Amino acid sequence: MAVSRSPKQSVARPRHVVNPLLTPESNFAFAATTPNAWVTEMKKTKSRRRSLREVFVSIFSPNQLPMDAALSNVSIRVVLEGLQSLASDIQEVTGPAIGTPSSRAITRALIHLHNRHLADSDRSPAENLELLVRWHSISLGIAAPTSMLCRKLCGFYGIH
Repeated sequence: MAVSRSPKQSVARPRHVVNPLLTPESNFAFAATTPNAWVTEMKKTKSRRRSLREVFVSIFSPNQLPMDAALSNVSIRVVLEGLQSLASDIQEVTGPAIGTPSSRAITRALIHLHNRHLADSDRSPAENLELLVRWHSISLGIAAPTSMLCRKLCGFYGIH
C-alpha cells in the first residue's frame, strides 16, 4: 500500500533535522575548484565537526548540546532551510502534531541561531544580507501566515 503525500506536506524536515552528514567547518571547501581541493579543505578541521542533527539539537536545546564552533555559511543555509520546513509544517496543522516543534520552540531556535551565528559575522556584506533576509522571512512566517497574507493582498489588488 502506497502512502500518498499532499503537495503541501514537507519532505525537507526529516532530511534536515535528522541528517547525520557532518557540517563543513569553513566556507573554503565550497570555493574549491577540484574534488581533491575540496577533500583537502574538509580535512583541515580544527575542532570536532557536528552532524546536522547535532546542530538542530543545539539550536533547539543549547544547554543540552552547546555549539563550540561557528557554522559555515553553507551550514547556516541548511539550518535555515530546515527551520523553514518546520515553520511550514506549523502553518499546515491546526493543532499539536507528533514530532513537530511548537512555533514558540522554532522562534527560540531562530533567536539562538541569530545570536550565536548571525549577529556578529565576518562574512561578506552580501552573504550576511542574504542570510539575514532568509532568517527574517522565516521569522515573519512564524508570526503570520504569509501565504494567506500574499493571497489576500493579490486578491485585493487583482493580481493573479
